[in-house]
Amino acid sequence: MDAGGFADWILAMQRGMRTGEGSDVPCGGCVACCTSGQLVPVDEDERAALPAHAVVETAAGTVLARTEDGACLSLVQNRCTVYESRPSACRIYDCRIFPATGLEPEDDKPAIREQAGRWRFRIETDDDRRRHVATRSAVQMIVMQQVGGRPTSTTQLAAQAVLHHDELL
Repeated sequence: MDAGGFADWILAMQRGMRTGEGSDVPCGGCVACCTSGQLVPVDEDERAALPAHAVVETAAGTVLARTEDGACLSLVQNRCTVYESRPSACRIYDCRIFPATGLEPEDDKPAIREQAGRWRFRIETDDDRRRHVATRSAVQMIVMQQVGGRPTSTTQLAAQAVLHHDELL
């Protein structure tokens, strides 16, 4: 599937991550991230906009509630019932981050792994190429130097690489 031009995507992704506004992800009906069992943090200011049954308190903090099989409780008939007030973690999540960084989701996320494996970025301009190489290099830099704190998941490592790639341009 066409993931778009790399430079355009990464600049929009950075902007969405920094502002919390997210980016436009062409999910095409895919709900892999909503059914993968991921803990989705909910900030205190976001909690008020969500129905009480949509959130739970855990040792990790406030998160979106999940069904027994790991799907988001707010996903009903493959539709998000809290889409307009979804947490920033949902708004900024984009599984294209994995092919962008050359990383793969954890083994316990097979649906995300499958969806992420379908994306293909267009690398057509010099800016696309430079940013692509810098993003892949940022992964290695973060692993070696632990820039930006120690990532606790592949998703966090990928996100840090996206945020820090321009330091290598």
